[in-house]
Amino acid sequence: MYKFGMRTAFLRRIVFKYAFALLITICCRHLHGSAQTPYPNDPEISDSLGIPKDSLKFYFPQNGNPEKGFSGKGGLFKENWYSSALYAFKEPILYNYYLKKDIFRFLWLRSFHRPVIFILTRSDDEVTLTTKLLDQQPDFLERRYDPRGWDGLEGSLKGKTIQRFGDSLIIVQADRKAKIVYTHTQPCTVKNWYDFEQLLQKANFWQMSATDEGETGLDGSEWIIEGHLKSNYRFAARWSPKGGFKTAGIFLIKLSGLEESIY
Repeated sequence: MYKFGMRTAFLRRIVFKYAFALLITICCRHLHGSAQTPYPNDPEISDSLGIPKDSLKFYFPQNGNPEKGFSGKGGLFKENWYSSALYAFKEPILYNYYLKKDIFRFLWLRSFHRPVIFILTRSDDEVTLTTKLLDQQPDFLERRYDPRGWDGLEGSLKGKTIQRFGDSLIIVQADRKAKIVYTHTQPCTVKNWYDFEQLLQKANFWQMSATDEGETGLDGSEWIIEGHLKSNYRFAARWSPKGGFKTAGIFLIKLSGLEESIY
């Protein structure tokens, strides 16, 4: 009986030892997994504060993934267009490094009105909304023609980023300059944050494709919303949207108190 009790106690210690080791392994794997990040952390794109490496860096992923980056017809044009406004707004790049706070950013580019941006930020229980306006849509592409062809153009374009089209047309990336004419930061509530999150959930924001090539036009407006969370980054751009995506954008417009034409 004594030997049986000793053997049982020994077996219990063995089982406990291996169970404890298994628990430690699972915990370590969990911690390792939680350390993974959706952000590339590439110093060639921006620094850790999101400041672009140079004035021509794109503000959105370029990997062509329909879930996370621009793709299809007009993708490069939109990258330049949206990025030029964000650079003029002196905004950080959100997809490269996590900036130690959660951010939702809504860039609003209308055909007949000045660019506007809304930045809803949360750090712990402190929530703010910053609203900014530019004096104009900054130039981001220049068209240059020369009947003599490339020989008449290339000498004046050394050091600039260009694209060639046909025999005599060059597209030059411009300087993206515009002035911020209005900036206002206001305190908000945690409820405001949760309300906006719920609107994005209803719009299926986290499952949306980056762009919708089926909806576009010459007039109207571009609505670009980014979600910058510790565990996830996503953006979606829509032309003159309807439904839940538009409702989410209008929520920030109304919250800001800005009286602007909505279209």
